[in-house]
Amino acid sequence: MMKKLLVCAAVAGVAVGVYNLLCKAKKEENISSKPMEEKTDSEPEIKDETTVEEQDAVREMYVAKEKSTQSVRERHTEAAGIMADAFANIMKDVEPVELDEESVETVVDTKDVEIINELDSLSDELDELLK
Repeated sequence: MMKKLLVCAAVAGVAVGVYNLLCKAKKEENISSKPMEEKTDSEPEIKDETTVEEQDAVREMYVAKEKSTQSVRERHTEAAGIMADAFANIMKDVEPVELDEESVETVVDTKDVEIINELDSLSDELDELLK
């Protein structure tokens, strides 16, 4: 099921990529085939220089961004320390357990196998319904 979805997603991705490449090539062809329009009596456009107010706004934005980043970094560092302390406290209270072959339980037993088989059959039925 997952392999089918992966293959479908890959095919769809390739199809979209080819379509985009063809559209891009068509646009470039249309642009290059148009005759160049001559500009007459047009004055060159003068770009407005950024004003002091805009520069200040940009600076304020970068300062606010840096403060936010620093605050997140500090919170994460503090949280990592708390988690490490909590883990150390938990592990300190845990007594080591020696495992004997007799005490080790089977990870997957027959009931688990039955459940897995039932889930597989349900998945197959759903696949059939979706076709």
